[in-house]
Amino acid sequence: MDLWVLIFIVCLSVVAGIALSLFLWRKRPPKYHSFFIVGIIWFLLGISYILMYFFRENTKLIAIIGIGIPILAVGLFFLIISLVNKDKWKTQELEGKYSEVMEILYKRYARGEISREEYTQIKEDIIM
Repeated sequence: MDLWVLIFIVCLSVVAGIALSLFLWRKRPPKYHSFFIVGIIWFLLGISYILMYFFRENTKLIAIIGIGIPILAVGLFFLIISLVNKDKWKTQELEGKYSEVMEILYKRYARGEISREEYTQIKEDIIM
């Protein structure tokens, strides 16, 4: 009975995670580098759960099929998604740096440290 409760909790958390990801995906694009890290963690967790069957005497095979393989599959899913979109990792880093630079430039202009001409010139230089 306890095994089925654990399987239900894992399945429910996976469904909730997917639903939350889809909800947040609409607001901003996902960070695929984070997908890679999550994929590695879930993949290793699934592998360790499967290996537990071979090294512990009281582990049942249904536990491996019900929990280990789905965790491994979710990890592989995240890894595949992140590696397919590996070209977007660098652009996301650059977009973050670009927004930081623009924010600093705007703050300097707002404080009066630079003139409007300097502001527009630096902004054009950054954009190009």
